[in-house]
Amino acid sequence: MSLKAVVNFFNGTNQLEESVGNFVTKAVEKSIAVMERNIKVRTPVKEGHLKRSIRSRMIDAFSGEAYNEAVEGGKEINYAIYQEYGTKYIAPRAMFRRGVADSEKRITDIFAEEARNLKNPPDAKAK
Repeated sequence: MSLKAVVNFFNGTNQLEESVGNFVTKAVEKSIAVMERNIKVRTPVKEGHLKRSIRSRMIDAFSGEAYNEAVEGGKEINYAIYQEYGTKYIAPRAMFRRGVADSEKRITDIFAEEARNLKNPPDAKAK
């Protein structure tokens, strides 16, 4: 079993201008990278397999996810869920939940920065 944290932007329309679509894609790409880093910071390390199994990827142009790859280098990494939520014998580490919470402000800032770039593209400043 693997864990996922998803960033999804959806505005309900089918006709986004290309520049707005690019803005959202760039913002989501940067956001999932921030989530991945923050989740890794919160991940407990004994041998490092679990930390190395955490990845991020784009799902489509408007959403992406940070997730735990269940197999890393041929080794099965199926204990992320137990580290996240705990067991009878292990206290919950909540690395995904805490990593996502740690990312929220930065993600908001990323979307604001990309929106400003949409309004004032870097190329326009040079002209």
